[in-house]
Amino acid sequence: MIGRRFGFLCDAALGDARCGLTGALAATSCDKRYSTCLNIFDNVLNFRGFPDLPGEDFLTIYPRGGDVMNGASRQQSAGR
Repeated sequence: MIGRRFGFLCDAALGDARCGLTGALAATSCDKRYSTCLNIFDNVLNFRGFPDLPGEDFLTIYPRGGDVMNGASRQQSAGR
């Protein structure tokens, strides 16, 4: 492998050294999603994907003329 591909899904194989889980789980399947790694395998520290990458629409977002730029939406999302 020359490099890694940035994507939402994990690029490790279940049970390999990058995954960190033992071969005893070889009979179990993994759909390579972050939620599966967290909730089913309790192995999120070894997750090899990038679930928080912004989507392609992130590149086209821009402020509109009437938008309020006071940071309020950031404060709301932080639970303040």
